[in-house]
Amino acid sequence: MSDRSHVRDDAAAWEQLLDAWSPLPAVLIDRRLNVLAATEVAQSLSGAFRIGENLARFTFLSPDGQPSHPSWKEAASATAGLLRSFVDEHDGDRASQRILGELATASRDFSEIWANPQTHTPMTGSVSFEGTPVGTVACTYGVLGVSGQDDCAVLVFTPSDDAGRAALDLLAASSSLSS
Repeated sequence: MSDRSHVRDDAAAWEQLLDAWSPLPAVLIDRRLNVLAATEVAQSLSGAFRIGENLARFTFLSPDGQPSHPSWKEAASATAGLLRSFVDEHDGDRASQRILGELATASRDFSEIWANPQTHTPMTGSVSFEGTPVGTVACTYGVLGVSGQDDCAVLVFTPSDDAGRAALDLLAASSSLSS
């Protein structure tokens, strides 16, 4: 059984673990930035966090990645940096190399960001989610390693201020009503 199939077998356990973090948005990703599990509020916060979505493809290839957004370049750089950190740890991974090739040929923005040696993974930072069902939500985030799973990470988002907290509370309430 491959490492990836082992992670997929644990999907229900990951979802249960992430649900314990509700109402915070939390997302489990693998080394290729595929979303393996996410809290309901995370999935409501951004289409990038839907289970099965790839964060890099969403950021660089999807029209929903919002390259016109003022902070897109910063978010795109963080996404590329996160991908780079996993690729550096698992450089022989053909599937990761395929994603890199796809992004490099289809996105000039990705190629430019990837070529910059200063592109790194910020383990914490700030991000604003616009266009959510409750308006703009300002959050801080952290990238957490997963014990025993060096090819996975958890992204956890917390509200940056009272307005963000109120927005996340509304989003959590609306996502729990729809489930």
